[in-house]
Amino acid sequence: LAPTTKYYVSAYAANEAGVAYGETRSFDTKAGKIFHVLTPSMIETYTQEIWEGPKEDLIDGSLTTYWHSAYSDDPGAEVHPLPHWIQINFTEAKKIGGFIYWHRNPSSTGGRPTQFDLQVSDDGSTWTTVWTSPVYTYVIDAAAYQAGNTVVFGQNFTSRFFRLRIIGTRSITDPTYPSGVLDYTYLAELKIFEDGTV
Repeated sequence: LAPTTKYYVSAYAANEAGVAYGETRSFDTKAGKIFHVLTPSMIETYTQEIWEGPKEDLIDGSLTTYWHSAYSDDPGAEVHPLPHWIQINFTEAKKIGGFIYWHRNPSSTGGRPTQFDLQVSDDGSTWTTVWTSPVYTYVIDAAAYQAGNTVVFGQNFTSRFFRLRIIGTRSITDPTYPSGVLDYTYLAELKIFEDGTV
């Protein structure tokens, strides 16, 4: 059943004499998350490490794999500072109201995202920032790692093209991080949903 939808139901009995209907009743389904199916061909990343962490690992359903932006000194690695982004290209306009992400684990933690924003585009070229997250506090929590981190925008944004940008990481937002500012980031999994509660 679709979320946040009113349905009407009625019992009936049919026999040789005909069909008799009971009282019509109605109910409203609860709101929920409608997850969009993502395929590798729909995803672009900026940037991509050439030795590990392909974009396909963002949506493979495994917490043991991960996407990793570029960090190596090899030619063609194209290392750039933040923001890095994950772009989702739909064939038609879709609504997005939030996402769930999983950290890479175990790993060094300096590249873990602490702040995101969302950009939309009608043509894939001109982008508008429509939402920016607060700065999330870095916490080591095994249970939260397994459950993922759910982020809601408070409304659904409609577009064909979306860029979820990572604009802050632990190494940037945590002054106690010992290795200084890092230019890379990584995620284990990402799910995008339409929010049925708004």
